[in-house]
Parts: sequence; structure tokens; C-alpha cells
Amino acid sequence: MKRFLALFVACMMAAMPALAATDYTVAEKLVRQLSAGSGFSGTITLEADTESFSTVKPIVLDVDYIFVRPETVSLGEHRADITLMDGDTAVTSAHVQVLEGNTAIQSDLIGSDWYALSAQGGEAAVPASALAPILSALSAIRATEGLDPETDDLLEDALQDFTTRIDIWIEGYRQSADLHKLEDGTSAMQVSYRVSPASLKAQIKQMVFELLSDADVLASLKQVLGDELSVYLDPRYQSWYFDCIEALPLSGEMTLDRTVSLKGDTQELKLSLPMYSAQLGGMTLSYSRTQGEGDLPGSSLIRLDSESWTAELSWQEYSSMTGVNVMQGTLTCGPAAGFTVSDETVLSCAVNFTLKQETTEGKDENGLDLHTYNASLTLAPTDGEAFAETEIVLASAFASEERKSAATDMSATLTLSTDDEAVELTMTGKSRKKWDPVALPSAPVENADWNALLPGAGVRALAALSAFITVPQTAAE
Repeated sequence: MKRFLALFVACMMAAMPALAATDYTVAEKLVRQLSAGSGFSGTITLEADTESFSTVKPIVLDVDYIFVRPETVSLGEHRADITLMDGDTAVTSAHVQVLEGNTAIQSDLIGSDWYALSAQGGEAAVPASALAPILSALSAIRATEGLDPETDDLLEDALQDFTTRIDIWIEGYRQSADLHKLEDGTSAMQVSYRVSPASLKAQIKQMVFELLSDADVLASLKQVLGDELSVYLDPRYQSWYFDCIEALPLSGEMTLDRTVSLKGDTQELKLSLPMYSAQLGGMTLSYSRTQGEGDLPGSSLIRLDSESWTAELSWQEYSSMTGVNVMQGTLTCGPAAGFTVSDETVLSCAVNFTLKQETTEGKDENGLDLHTYNASLTLAPTDGEAFAETEIVLASAFASEERKSAATDMSATLTLSTDDEAVELTMTGKSRKKWDPVALPSAPVENADWNALLPGAGVRALAALSAFITVPQTAAE
């Protein structure tokens, strides 16, 4: 169940770049309303027929969510209330609070107390776990690009100077520039760059220093990243960033090879970056992109190599005549060539995939502005029968009146199916006027004994779901 919910959220997040556009869309409107403090009320419905369990009647969850905007320097408060319903009867409920980066939960399945799931250290402390959201900042920028055209323009202007500095810096490491002709007779230039780990670290430190010292860039980034990620732009973290960069045990050079036609078109691009993982040791991340000939789509490849493990993602992307964006490719991973595997749990995969995405704009039957995003992902083993071919389909729609204050309706259905199994998760709801969440009755309990609490909670959860699901005898055993 948790994995499927995570998949649902992941698919919705993957849709965000498609939802982002220069024009104002209804999907953007919902995001803006929630960010401004409007609430959201909806219903999540789960139906399943799998080997592990099947629903005898839909599992229905009523959900209320609101973001209480910060008044001073706080990160604001996120609150969510989730209730399992059986018709008009509430079976059990759970509540979540995210405040100042700390998460607290309360559930009938555990008891009446609120429990803290995490707690931060000192005012300027940065936990080691913060590295992941910090490194995901660029992805967050990309995902929100277009939600506010004015902010996008402001950020682009602010970062233009940094882009120019990078161009000037890397030119100092150019090794060669060869002029030649491509197979079709087009004149092109191939340029190669090589940068040592020490030089790479020095430049990253310089860029971090300049970014944290530039008030205009920081202001623009904070608008794009939002309140939660913006905390990592605090200039007080500069020495921490420097320590992390210097501690990276990088081996090997950063290499960049680019073939550009004299018309300015990139025909081929190859990039290799040294990296490090505490689990895998030294690694090399490679990226290449080759332009297709004529009307054929180009091909792209991302590869990660370590001494013991390797992974590769290759794909082609094109748009059909009906406006559907199609991405087809292969994902493989497993032990590196020549490496002897002693642990049978080592991750291996070999998957062919096809991702199709489509967005539309228009009016619905009631004359409301309508934005839809539909996607399907097909996964199949590259050889043998490692797993059953799986299809994941997402259909979503957002509708609202033209008025900025008008409520925005949304509906989304995520279906996961194979020849023998199917799971369907549906979410419907709409934005609503803001409200003041009920204050927590007391401070959340910290350092709870989860080993003692969870077994009882699991038994009560099964009892609450007993009227909704059936478990095969073999699975129960």
C-alpha cells in the first residue's frame, strides 16, 4: 500500500514539468491557491485485485490539507487529516503536522498522543540527511519552471551572469578544437575539455560563495524553491558546503566533448563526471546525446559506473502527430563486468519502457476552464520472464472558473495492471477557503518506543480494514 501511494505521488510529481507552461493553466492555479494558504478537501479511493490482497469494497479515505503560510521567518505549517470511511461512518483517522521541518503524527491506531518523527538540531545545524534535498534543488527548480512566468524571467536574468562565468571558466580547460565535415557534408567543430578534480572542487566552491553572496540570485531562488527548500540557501551554511565539497574523494577528470555544426546545432555531446558513494566508492557518471539524422529522433544515454556496480538508461524521445510526447528506452543495472557477486541481494534489472504524455487545454461541458494531463508507462523485461509486463496509467483533470478566487476541482486516477492483477487509486477534490487547524493539545512525544507501539497498531489496522479487504490463505500464512 505504501509503495503504491509513493508511486502515485511520484507520477503526479513527474507530471509537473508537463503542467508547467508559459501560459496560466488551471493546474497552476491549484498549486498557487494551495501555496497561498487555501485548503484542499478530497477523497482517495483504492480498489485492488492482487495476489497479496483484494478489496471486497472500495477503501475510501477523506482527506483535508492546508498550508498555513509563515508570518515571520518560520517555514510555515502543513497539516493533513485522513479518515477511513465506511459509507457515512468514520472507521479510524490519522493526522499529520509538519512544522519548522519537524513531522508529528497522531492516529487512533496508535493512541491519543501526538508523536514526533524527527527533530532538528541547533539553529544553524545542517543534518547529514539534508544533502539529498540540497542536491535535488535543481530538480525542484526544473519542476516548478513556468508556474510563475515573472519569477522564471527574474531567475533567468539573475543566473545569466553565473552561466557566463562558467562558460569563461571552462574555456581555460579546452584541450582541442578540430574543424571537420559530418557525413552529410555539414561543417562542424569538435571541442574537448578536461578538468582535474582539484580544479572542479575549487570552481564549485567559488560558485557557492558567489551564489550565497548575491542577494538578487538568492531572492529569485527562494521564490522558485519555496519556503521549505529555501532554508538551505542560508549563507551561514557556506563553511559546511565547503567542507562537503573538499571531502569528496573524487578520482578522474571531468571530461566534455561536444560536436557543433557551424549553424550552432549540437550534433553530439558527451560528458563524464567523477562522483563518490559511501556504499559503492568511486563512481563515474556519463551522459551522451546524439542528434538523429533527418526526421529520426535523437538518442540519449545516462550511465553510472563503479568498481562493483553499473547502471545505464538509454532512450529516444519524439512527438506524435496527435501531440503525444513519447519516450522509449531501456534501463539496465547489475554487477560490473568482471566483478564477482557474493551477495544475492545485489540490485539487478533489465527493463524496456515506453512513456507517453499528453496535455490539453479547453472548456468542459459546464464551460469551465479545463486542463488535462494523461500519461501511461509500460514496463517489460528485456529478456526472459523476470516479471509480468506492467502498465501504469495516470489520467488527471483540473477545472475552474476564470476568477482567481474560484475553487479549482481536480480528479486523478492511477491504475497499475498486469495480465493477472490490477490496482486503481483515484483522488478527487477541490480547493476551499482557508481555515485555522486545531492546535495540538500538547507537545509531541519524542523518542517513542516504536517497537512497542507498532505491533498493536498493525493489529488494529488489520481489524479496521477487515471489512474492506480479503487476503488469500497462502498470503495470510
